[in-house]
Amino acid sequence: MLSVMKLRRWAACVAAVSVLMSAGAPVLAQEVETATVVLSGGSVRGAIAPATTWMDVRTGLAIHGGDTVKTGPESYTETVFSSGARAALGENSIVRFIDMDGLALNVRTGRVRLVAPPEGTLNFMAGSLRASASDAEAVIERAGGAWRLAVLAGTVRVSDSGKNPMLIEAGRSVIFASGSPEPRFSVVSRSMAQDLASGFGPEQVSSAAPMPAPAADTPNPWVAAGLSVLLPGLGQVYSGQMPRGLLYLGAEFALLGSGGYGVFVGNRQLALYAGAGLLGLNLISPVDAALSAAPLTAPAASTQDRTVSGLASSSPFGER
Repeated sequence: MLSVMKLRRWAACVAAVSVLMSAGAPVLAQEVETATVVLSGGSVRGAIAPATTWMDVRTGLAIHGGDTVKTGPESYTETVFSSGARAALGENSIVRFIDMDGLALNVRTGRVRLVAPPEGTLNFMAGSLRASASDAEAVIERAGGAWRLAVLAGTVRVSDSGKNPMLIEAGRSVIFASGSPEPRFSVVSRSMAQDLASGFGPEQVSSAAPMPAPAADTPNPWVAAGLSVLLPGLGQVYSGQMPRGLLYLGAEFALLGSGGYGVFVGNRQLALYAGAGLLGLNLISPVDAALSAAPLTAPAASTQDRTVSGLASSSPFGER
């Protein structure tokens, strides 16, 4: 009888352990590396397991290995890995997340900004382009049958399907064209780098934002004009135009000296000329002082700047 009771207790313990192990299995399965969508706007869709159809991608959604995310026109999304790596998609882009542990992505089309973490390596590919980076930032984009990788910070190691590896430093870009015997290099200008890094989320500052108000210590044009009425040159000095102010002061004292000398020696013509010069100087100096103190209007963007800023919206390659 005693042995039967022990046998029953032993069987109950085995059953309890089996239940605990089966209950813990889902918990262990949930510890698989994932990424999280932290930013999403516009039309963003994803083939997210276990769903078999495309679904809307919203902030907070978990992305797993094998999932694919795509954006529509005027849309964007950004995904953050637990390691700190980031992948931001611009409009009309498609990216497949291959291996979350290895942080591997396949950029199929569009424009993607990638931020590699200081610890660990971010691996990504696009066509025959293979790249890896640590503690770096880059933008990869496609136009036609070619891919371009522009490095914005750090250094990125690239190769052509694993062949001919090379290091691309910040401020440079490389173009991989299908059928090309070797990649082409170019230099990324500062304005181009700013343009490449934009378009992956809502703009923080509107281009039509009002100009900031003048600072409190900005010279007052009326005060400058009044000072120059008292003595030509004082208004210019007040406005920060020291050389111009000294020029007016020197001319004032020179004309006063010439006029006084003409009166002293009885040279009427010299005295008249000096007086006329003093009159003109006292009329011009207040106007010039007021103009010197007036704030300058910011110049309009040059044609070259407007052209550079619009490269990403048209073609990232241009004519070469």
